[in-house]
Amino acid sequence: MNRVWKIVRFPLQTFLAGLFALLPLVVTIAIVIWVGGFLDDYFGPNTLLGRMLAGIGMRFAANETFAYFIGWVLVLAAIFGVGLMVEFGAQRLLRDRVDNLFARLPLLGGVYGTVRQLVGMVDKREKTDLKGMQVVYCRFGGEGGPLLLALMPTPQRFQIGGAEYQVVIVPTAPVPVGGALIFVSP
Repeated sequence: MNRVWKIVRFPLQTFLAGLFALLPLVVTIAIVIWVGGFLDDYFGPNTLLGRMLAGIGMRFAANETFAYFIGWVLVLAAIFGVGLMVEFGAQRLLRDRVDNLFARLPLLGGVYGTVRQLVGMVDKREKTDLKGMQVVYCRFGGEGGPLLLALMPTPQRFQIGGAEYQVVIVPTAPVPVGGALIFVSP
């Protein structure tokens, strides 16, 4: 019996060794293909954004594909230009203007502030007040429902449809830079 197992185990062990050697490559290729398809679904030439970019690029090129490419080059150049302004000291001016704009919008201001705080956690140059992120528990589905650990970025309450809500972030990873931004009733 032991000899039969050695005969079967050798090909199986060799196969598993090859599988585990190729698995990182296959998974990486699958993720790249998935992300590429996801980006194409939201930013590709057949989307609303893609048609807008092609419309911008049509001023410089007659070919639709090349116009789409030119549109992206112009958008990326604009982002680079904002980056230059930030690097040369205009960050506070830009941030203050955008903050003041969104502070006037009741619902979007809270969402913007929360997203800004999360982005600030990733940006090493930005000094964010992480002490403002309070750890809270949220129960979903009433008594007996699941109890989730969440972060409350602001104690501010929002009126939506006549009801009062607070913003919480339910992290989906050990580092709280990703997750669901949810309005819950206090």
